[in-house]
Amino acid sequence: MEVARKKVPTGTVLHWGGDIPAPRNAREVVVFLSFLVVGLAPPFSPFMVAVLEEFTLHLMHLTPNTVLTLALFSHTYEMFMGVQSSVEIFRHFFAPCWSSSLSPGPGAVRQLRTIGGVFFRRRGAGILPTGRRDKWENWERHWLYLEVDNPSPFLRLPLGPPVGNS
Repeated sequence: MEVARKKVPTGTVLHWGGDIPAPRNAREVVVFLSFLVVGLAPPFSPFMVAVLEEFTLHLMHLTPNTVLTLALFSHTYEMFMGVQSSVEIFRHFFAPCWSSSLSPGPGAVRQLRTIGGVFFRRRGAGILPTGRRDKWENWERHWLYLEVDNPSPFLRLPLGPPVGNS
C-alpha cells in the first residue's frame, strides 16, 4: 500500500484485491499498481491512448511488461532520438500478441484473457531497450482508482477479452 501512496496523487482511492468494480464516476479509471511501478501515470500520454485505439485495446488488456515496453519505446524515441513516438514507428518494431487462458483443460476451447491478455513482441533485434521482468506474480490483484481528465473509452473497463486486430 505504501508503494501505491508514493506513486499516486493524494486523495486517490486505493483498493486491494477482490473483484474489480466499475468506476463510480466518468472520470475514474481502474489501474493496476504494477502499471504505476513501471512508469504509467496520469495524465496518460497521447501515444499510449493512440496505441490502445489502434489495436482496439483497453488498458486492462495489457500486462505490466506491455506497459513497460510502451514506456521504454516512447522514452527512447522522444528523449534520445528526438522523434515523437507514433503508432506507425511502434508497429515497425513490435507486433501485438493475444494470450490465451492459462490452462483451459483437456478438450476445452482456449479462451482469450480479459485482464492482461495482450503483450507486444519485438519483430527482431534492434536498438530499442527491453527492460522487463520475467514474471509478475498476482499483479492483477492490486488495483486502484485514478481520476483522469477527459478519459478515453479505451481507458475504461472492457466488456470482454481483446479482439485480435494486428
